[in-house]
Amino acid sequence: LRVATFNIAANKKPDITQLNQLLVDHSIDVAGIQEVDVNTSRNNYDMLEKFAQQAVYTNTAFQKSIDMKDGVGEYGIGLISKLSLSNSIGGALNSEGINEARAYIKAEITVDGKTVSIYNTHLTHESQEARNKQMMEVKSIMDSDSNEYKILFGDFNTDQSHDEIDPFLTDYNIANGKDGKWFDTFNGVDATMKTNAVDNIITTRNIQVDHITMVETTLSDHNLFY
Repeated sequence: LRVATFNIAANKKPDITQLNQLLVDHSIDVAGIQEVDVNTSRNNYDMLEKFAQQAVYTNTAFQKSIDMKDGVGEYGIGLISKLSLSNSIGGALNSEGINEARAYIKAEITVDGKTVSIYNTHLTHESQEARNKQMMEVKSIMDSDSNEYKILFGDFNTDQSHDEIDPFLTDYNIANGKDGKWFDTFNGVDATMKTNAVDNIITTRNIQVDHITMVETTLSDHNLFY
């Protein structure tokens, strides 16, 4: 199973056809997608539906984070998959004290007869304290999941220190930072950021991570990480 996380930067009006081809070129089976627009004034279409129309990632699930401020459309996170998605659920994360609410989504896939829970999230950039609370909330949700196999995709916005991801290390594996190797997945310039290793894939310890790659791309301000 080859999985990926990708912040597609909806504000940059991304070309979904090109993004889809990038995923296909790297043989991605399932991806967590952040910054997804659904029928907004800046992108007047459903981005996940556009992925599905390319006839490869025909299984999608969307979770709204916010209604757009101009009252047109929704913005959030999603899952796209070559494999069937079932039991899709999601919800808001604690967003007290920040301007833009955040959320998580979960669905299930079946791989070699095993049920795998796949999660996706996009944590806040506004406050490290709020971000840590959201991270612990997502971890608690995953901890309570009775499925044996779990994968979490995300733009965690852990831009102040690699150590921000440490709460997951008690029970899970991290791909970005595995064996001390960090990938700078944000490819923009922001003077407030102390590290650009903000995107990650996290798995239960019973999942063996064989291969980790980052693909630099100009199609978004985040690189494809799988």
